[in-house]
Amino acid sequence: MAMAMKKRRKLIAEKKAAKALARKEAAKELAAKAKKAE
Repeated sequence: MAMAMKKRRKLIAEKKAAKALARKEAAKELAAKAKKAE
């Protein structure tokens, strides 16, 4: 039972990390677009 909880927690942590990374990449793209627009 404990093993399943650990695995699940790891999966959730990985999903959160992936979302944070995607947000960072999107922010970079937006910044690049803003610079080009100036």
